[in-house]
Amino acid sequence: MYKGYKTHCEEANRSLASFVKYRQILNYEFNLEFFKPEKDKYHIPESHKNFTEKEKKIEFQYHREEKTSAGKKRKTTKKE
Repeated sequence: MYKGYKTHCEEANRSLASFVKYRQILNYEFNLEFFKPEKDKYHIPESHKNFTEKEKKIEFQYHREEKTSAGKKRKTTKKE
């Protein structure tokens, strides 16, 4: 977000606040915080919490296959 703010200020010939000041304004005046999510955290929907152990294993296996497939697609896309 800061990069977008910086670009906007440069295009509009406005003075630029430091990253620290920018972050303080977002955190305290607008009540927004920076958050970096955990990488590849598997989220279990509420509907899946009542699954049997067998259903949970099947669902997790499907998740792993989708993750692997997405990774392969990403690698082939980068090569092109």
